[in-house]
Amino acid sequence: MVICIIGPSGAGKSTYLRSLNQLEKITSGKIYIHGDLFLHRENDKTVERIDKETQQKLLLEMGFAREVADRVIFMADGIIVEYGTPEQLFGDPQNDRTKAFLSSILNT
Repeated sequence: MVICIIGPSGAGKSTYLRSLNQLEKITSGKIYIHGDLFLHRENDKTVERIDKETQQKLLLEMGFAREVADRVIFMADGIIVEYGTPEQLFGDPQNDRTKAFLSSILNT
């Protein structure tokens, strides 16, 4: 499954990925995956492979998320605000922050 994480600069995307990969120590807060507390990557089968290349706000990356991803996560202020299929997230976002972000990026 391909999951794309999108969101504004400073939303917590990089920190989230580094924490899942245990490249950054979690000093406060907790990470939950499907409602279960995430403690150790070795014990969590939902996090088998995480690749991160760039996080620039480019239309190309939104196109990748729309066309290739099975699921898209929208993050803001360190919180997963919305999660769904590309069709759901890009076609009918439910959260006002998601709507505003997509509108500013996609100029809609």
